[in-house]
Amino acid sequence: MLDFWCSTQLIKKIQASSLVLCLILTIFGVIFVPVNFALGILAGGIIASFNFYWLQTALRKIFDQQVVFGHKAIYYAKYYLRLGIMGIVLYELIVNKMVHPLGLIIGLSVIVINIMVIAFTELWKIVRTKEAT
Repeated sequence: MLDFWCSTQLIKKIQASSLVLCLILTIFGVIFVPVNFALGILAGGIIASFNFYWLQTALRKIFDQQVVFGHKAIYYAKYYLRLGIMGIVLYELIVNKMVHPLGLIIGLSVIVINIMVIAFTELWKIVRTKEAT
């Protein structure tokens, strides 16, 4: 079971289910709320997915010992660059009123929602198998 939590299978599951959830929420948004709100959900979901992918790639390299001690500063710089780019994009989207801020927050939360759902699902599987034995 521990192998699942450390595997690329988990990362791919989170990324795929996050994009699916983002598309479902966007479709419901287009149907039930203003388009500006739905665009916020879509933009937030895409930003969160890119951010998650970029962060997990950097962390994987650091923890796989592919980075020597002196070169970790490069990854710190990339981390702050990623954070800065994300801040600028979010700022521009909100200030220029391209998207609704609440829709953007919902879209940015897609990764967190999926991580929680996957964690509870896996926990439920563990509890259910222990009850069966």
